[in-house]
This record gives sequence, C-alpha cells and structure tokens, in this order.
Amino acid sequence: MYNIVLLKSPGSLNIGNEFINAGSEYALKKALEVAGVSDYRLFTAEFWETGNLYHKTGSSWNTKEVKSWLNQCDLIVVSAGSVNAFMRDFLEDVGKFAAPTIILGAGLYHYTQEEKELAKEAFKKSKLVVCRDHAVYKTLKNVTNAQDGLDMAFFIRDAYTPPLAKGDYAVLNIDMDFKRAIARARKYRELKKKFKTVYVTEHNSTLYNQKDFAFLSRWTEFCNLYANASFVSTVRVHTSILCTLFHTPFEYLGTDCEPNAKRSMLFRQIDMSLERGKLYTSDVLRERSGIIKQKKQEVINAIAGVVRQCLSSRIEG
Repeated sequence: MYNIVLLKSPGSLNIGNEFINAGSEYALKKALEVAGVSDYRLFTAEFWETGNLYHKTGSSWNTKEVKSWLNQCDLIVVSAGSVNAFMRDFLEDVGKFAAPTIILGAGLYHYTQEEKELAKEAFKKSKLVVCRDHAVYKTLKNVTNAQDGLDMAFFIRDAYTPPLAKGDYAVLNIDMDFKRAIARARKYRELKKKFKTVYVTEHNSTLYNQKDFAFLSRWTEFCNLYANASFVSTVRVHTSILCTLFHTPFEYLGTDCEPNAKRSMLFRQIDMSLERGKLYTSDVLRERSGIIKQKKQEVINAIAGVVRQCLSSRIEG
C-alpha cells in the first residue's frame, strides 16, 4: 500500500485556498484512478508556513517528527498557491523532500524576480510542476518538468456539486477594510436597485457587523451562494473562477486585471481575460466550458503519467 500525502494551502488565509485545495484533491484522486493506482492511503495536512501579507510577517510551525514522517512516504503532492517571500521556510523544506514531489497549480504573488528565484529553487527537484499560468511556466520550464496548466480551483465543479437552486439575489464579494468603505456602500446601493436581496461576503470566515453580511464558515457555503446567485460583484480572482464554472453572471472589481494582470492572468489559460468593470454573462461563461474541460484532462493525464513513474520506481527501489 502506498502512503501519499497531500499538503494543502492554509485555508485560514482566504477561501480561495480552499477552492484550490478541493480541486487539487479531486485531480490527484482522478489521476491515481487513471494511473491504475488503487491500493493507497491519502493523508492530508496544511502548509506549516503561514504568511501574513498584511502585517508582512510569517509564522512557521510543525514538528520534526512530522517532517521526518513525510520523507518516508511514497509520494508528496503540494496544492500550491502563490509563492511569496513569507513562505521561505516552507519552500526550503519542499526543496529538501526526500520523497518524490508533485506541485499542483504553482503561481507567484507579485511576480517579482525574488519570487521567481524562490520558485526555481524550491521546485527544481519536483517530478512535475503544474503551473497555473504561462508566466510561471516560462519561469520553470528550463528548471524542472513543468506543465502549462491550470489553477486547481478550475476542478471545483468536479470536486463538489452544490444544490443547484438558482435564486433571485446578488452577492457583493468585497474586502471589508476601511479603505473600501465608500466603494462598498456605493456598489451595495447600486445592486439593491436591481435586486431585493443582496448578500455581502468577504474572502474568509470573519464576522462583521454589516447590513446583509453573510457569515459563512466553510468553502462549500461560499460555493453554494455563488453558484446559485443571479449576479455576483467581486474583487476576488477565485470567486471569478467559481462564477465562470457555474455560469453565474458576474463583474470583476479587482485591481489585479488586464492588461497588467498578475495572479489574474491565470484566466488566459482558458482564453479569457479578466477585466475590471466588465460584465461576464452566462452565455460568455458557457463558451469557456470546452477549453476548461480540455485543459483539465491535460492536467489529469500529466499527473497520472508522473504518478506511474514515481510509484513504480518506489517498488523497484
């Protein structure tokens, strides 16, 4: 029996990481099925390096016993998010794993040269790095076995089926910080003119004293709300992915957008540009279904091929 570990992005940082984690777990299990691997135990754990970008600090936690145990496993799969300098300790550990390692959905945060060098060093020994955008692929293609793939949140519709009961409501998904107060109030009033019910959400499970604020504690609740909305107004890249997958009309209000996209350039992988203020209709989103399906299959096949190689070599070894 193979011992396989899935290291998940810290869900405490934002709900987008949970979408990534759920997609990664589905893709891994599907790839194991395609590879013909059925006799395995799948363990899950979160990264032990949590970067607090707002306070520009990081905290590292784990036991030496867990790290030692990881290196005795047959395969380590990392559900990656954005590489940044505050995760340096964790990235150094990833680069030193003794067990064969696969990275799923690798991205950068600011796309600086420092982050690119961190990614190169951390992932150079990995058996496969599925890159979530072409810029990361170009960074890694001459360093390791990189694939020009997808963000793992694109597998959410495979990983989870929400109760599909479309409602006559809108969702305003926006940061609750003070600097967005005016924009938040303006957009809320605008939506209330069109929808009797408007829910307000942030990107994590924090409770706010805000009119119509929806306190949601699990990623599945966020998914249910977005999938069944009549309209979503969001500043979040991964909320935009959810809306795209469930064909929920949305507008994107974030500043990470075309033509100077960074993290949002992951939409280029499905021949779609994320533009600020643009309305994306259900019909436009449905048109992306074909390429999303194709790209997902390419990712599954790539993972399956490397899984076969890694696990067969463990037997031979």
